[in-house]
Amino acid sequence: MPVQFLSDDWAKALTAAASEHAEFMSAASGKHAIFELSVADSPAADVYHMEFSGDSFTVRAGAPTGDSDIKAKLDYATNVTISRGQLTGQAAAMTGRMQVTGNIEKMMSLGKALDLLARVEESLDITY
Repeated sequence: MPVQFLSDDWAKALTAAASEHAEFMSAASGKHAIFELSVADSPAADVYHMEFSGDSFTVRAGAPTGDSDIKAKLDYATNVTISRGQLTGQAAAMTGRMQVTGNIEKMMSLGKALDLLARVEESLDITY
């Protein structure tokens, strides 16, 4: 069943798929960070967050209840391009398509896991 990108259903489906993806979980293992993303022009959630908790990973629509380690601002089209694996988050930040603040060292440590999310999303039926 298709899920709308950035919806609650998408967040739940991505959380489940990522948790079952061995390569992603290996890259995320031992990482602790909350990554909050604000998405301009989104037809669904305009904020979502990803929480790396050592041996688990969760995506949720909306802002986190606690403080974020990393915050990013980008537009919906850029977020879709990243989700589809056509652009990495690092390239989006370096070209100004995504503005990142917070603990950049922590973000860099998540680089491989974040890049693998597009591969995880390939297994989902996402409506953009």
